[in-house]
Amino acid sequence: MQGPRFELPEALEMEILSKLPVKSLTRFNCV
Repeated sequence: MQGPRFELPEALEMEILSKLPVKSLTRFNCV
């Protein structure tokens, strides 16, 4: 299966990502 197991609205996803540290952001993208 491709993509994340759950889908989030872009607005919500961007809001969450903007609150995460850079390290967590890069780690999230690598997963």
